Amino acid sequence: MAFTNKLKLKMDDKINDEIWINLNTNDRAGLNLLDAKYFSIDNIIREINTGCSPCPDILTENFGSKPSVMFVSTVYGLVNKYLKQEYNRSKQGWNTFCNDFYKKIIQSGTGIYKRLDKIYRLLAEIKGQELDFCFTELVKTVLVDHDNKVSGLGSKGSFIKYFEEVEFRFLEERINQIKNECFIFSFSEEVTYFLIKIFNKGTTLEDDFNILHTENKKVNIDIRIKRNGDYKFNIEAGGTYSNSVAFKTVLKVKDKKVYIIPLPHPSTANNKYWQENQCWEQLKELLKMCI
Repeated sequence: MAFTNKLKLKMDDKINDEIWINLNTNDRAGLNLLDAKYFSIDNIIREINTGCSPCPDILTENFGSKPSVMFVSTVYGLVNKYLKQEYNRSKQGWNTFCNDFYKKIIQSGTGIYKRLDKIYRLLAEIKGQELDFCFTELVKTVLVDHDNKVSGLGSKGSFIKYFEEVEFRFLEERINQIKNECFIFSFSEEVTYFLIKIFNKGTTLEDDFNILHTENKKVNIDIRIKRNGDYKFNIEAGGTYSNSVAFKTVLKVKDKKVYIIPLPHPSTANNKYWQENQCWEQLKELLKMCI
């Protein structure tokens, strides 16, 4: 496996501490921003009380200060379902959780991490070195529905509103730690949009990014609010996110060696986009455009 013990995990981390304090000492009023039709606040709080939610960023000691890779997804699954234990925060800190999560989930290649391992190995092979890394989520809190399933995206509007007002700053702070070369893999339209928002200070994408596309197509990124309050994302190059942007586009931040690389979410639900015969060659071609 690519994710070995050669690179030490960072355990004393200010942002992870802020993530924990935000959800466990505040009054959690931000959860009221979620649409009660799709989300169960009681179930969400129950997940928080097990100590598995919110889930911290898992990162190495030199992430951001040395050449690095960052994986940004959308929402965690029920972490305690996979770790098969709960955590008492009065007795156990982040160290116990991070070590368990890294060994039992990431290193074992559980779920999406098998594909993330392959992405990391491909990049390390091209670069000729191991890179420091960070695993993070758009939303740290496990947002579950009334059946206690990770869901609720039928109300994308309230999901995004919650993120913007309660948790966006955590992603922004983590990104601001990057002082060296970094490859940021984004696994959804929403993630890509918010990563762009952090770097895009001008009026157009071209003000802050060099947009590289394997088919030399123009990439349009737009956001609109529909009448029902839901957000409508439009990130395209003549098609949908998964079939025209993913595996074909790199957004390079100007004057920095920072690359945003949109990909389909690596879950088995997206197997049709992760065809072994073509996706890895496409990704290899894409990464070589960066280097």
